[in-house]
Amino acid sequence: MTNQVTNTQNRVIVTATRGPGVQQFLHQVQVFTVPGTLSVGVGSARFYIPGAITLSNVRASVGTAPTGSSIIIDVNKNGTSVFTTNPKPQIYAGQNVVSTSTPNTTSLTTGDYISVDVDQVGSLNPGQNLTVQIEFTP
Repeated sequence: MTNQVTNTQNRVIVTATRGPGVQQFLHQVQVFTVPGTLSVGVGSARFYIPGAITLSNVRASVGTAPTGSSIIIDVNKNGTSVFTTNPKPQIYAGQNVVSTSTPNTTSLTTGDYISVDVDQVGSLNPGQNLTVQIEFTP
């Protein structure tokens, strides 16, 4: 089996070749970025789902860590949080990355969209240059 990573604009696709002409998609990653100094707000960028997918993990990082309090982000399906009981991704004060967060709502279909909100920023320094990676499988 051979793995291949393909980068397209804001999307990473990992495939495995199991034999001549046979490929299986292992997972894909949709990337959202918020450049500059962070502020609380509803995400305006949307990624429309081209077919049925299953969300698996959400990761986030910042170039400049928040201070005073954590950064909390939310991922939405059609405007509603995918984190109903599981904790939303949180980058703690003084840290640059969040460990993987698992959403509760995982099934999306053609026509659904995902977006990312910034629910909270650092109280002394809000943090800068946010990157959110949403992993899914087709």
